[in-house]
Amino acid sequence: MNTFRWIAARKQLSPRAFKDELNSQIWFSPLIYAFFSVLLAALTLFLDYYCKVGEKVPSFFSINMDLTNTLVSTIMPGILSITTFTFNLMLVVFTSFAAQFSPRVLKNFASSKSTQRILGIFIGSFLYTLFVFLFLNSSQVDGYFAIPFVTTALSVFSAGTFVYFINHSVKWLQVNHMTQSMKTASIKAIKTTIREELEIHRTQSSHSEQFSFPEGEKKPVCIQTSGYIQTLNYSQLIHCAKEHNLVIKMEREVGDYVLSGTVLFYYWHRDSTEQDEMDCTAFHQYIHVGKSQTDIQDTTYIITKFVEMAVKSLGNDDFKTAVNSIHQISDILREICEASQFSSYLVDDSGVIRMVIPDKKFEDFLYDGFANIRHYARRNIIITMELLKTLGNLAEAIGPAYYDDIWEFAVYISKGFEEEYLFVQDKKYFLHILYDLAISTKKEEQYEQIAKQMKE
Repeated sequence: MNTFRWIAARKQLSPRAFKDELNSQIWFSPLIYAFFSVLLAALTLFLDYYCKVGEKVPSFFSINMDLTNTLVSTIMPGILSITTFTFNLMLVVFTSFAAQFSPRVLKNFASSKSTQRILGIFIGSFLYTLFVFLFLNSSQVDGYFAIPFVTTALSVFSAGTFVYFINHSVKWLQVNHMTQSMKTASIKAIKTTIREELEIHRTQSSHSEQFSFPEGEKKPVCIQTSGYIQTLNYSQLIHCAKEHNLVIKMEREVGDYVLSGTVLFYYWHRDSTEQDEMDCTAFHQYIHVGKSQTDIQDTTYIITKFVEMAVKSLGNDDFKTAVNSIHQISDILREICEASQFSSYLVDDSGVIRMVIPDKKFEDFLYDGFANIRHYARRNIIITMELLKTLGNLAEAIGPAYYDDIWEFAVYISKGFEEEYLFVQDKKYFLHILYDLAISTKKEEQYEQIAKQMKE
């Protein structure tokens, strides 16, 4: 009943958001495996009781009732013990992730296909042995084949799966593997959000061009419930705007926390003669507001998970994890630059501007990615120099269009460092790294001014 209620509560989600919700639920895959385990139990009972397979195979493969009963009754509690231990181990992994890295990492581990399949195998195997044990009857047949054979195979498979789960958990606790897995999932989400949902509607013109909204009264569309904006169906909103000849100006973006009654966007009629009242409930079906932030369309939230890992690692004196997180953030920023034109204007299939979204440029993503780390590393010269190295690598990867943004952020990092913690040898390496970045971004003159100030 709760499952159907859960599905009904999310009927307004887009297919992508609904799939992500299902993947994040740890019960979904085990539920499927449990269903198939019941079918398998019914099949083996049918083979042994109605087809009497055990009486038709050679006597070497036929097993009597007592041995079958002993086998099933022994294996069933063993599989249950393995399942219980697996859940305990998962709780240990969850606690370690939350304490050492970030609570936001838990979803990545829980939604991992390997994690869910492993739990599904254990629960399915236990349910199979339970149902078979329930229906074992000595008065039906003289020999069994399908039931003991499948039960033995499942027990061996479960034992191998348990060893695999130990290896899977150990690998996930390794920082490099964990951040790489998170980055792969993050880049996939970014590509889907930017390239498949936004870029197909973005104009080719520069985002700095000004758009004149139509004359006439602007009309608001307000949020009905408080929470985080989780998803916006841009294609459907644009289609709706085209159908009613509207222009929409978004006041909020995905990831923002909004209160009930907050204005989400304003709309204008392009034709001043068309001033008919719109039913605002038509827009609400394309917007989903939830209790928490998600990484379905929220690029900033994706970056924040790595930022939290880096900051937490700095607090735990875990230098390598902080550096690894910085590197993964830089790769995500590179992917954003390759995927996005950073235009605020979205058009319909006729090329007419139908939506204006909040203007977010590359410098904003740079700030989201590195500002928090810079703040907590303002007394740590090693991490600060690593940030500058990363900016240099990023400048070489994404090209001249973003040199100004990268250099300005490098200056922001340099001036934000507390110089009383900067000694002679530190200053030497610091200026050397900053000089390499100035060469990469073609800012040698600006570098000379900063170097002169620091040497005084």
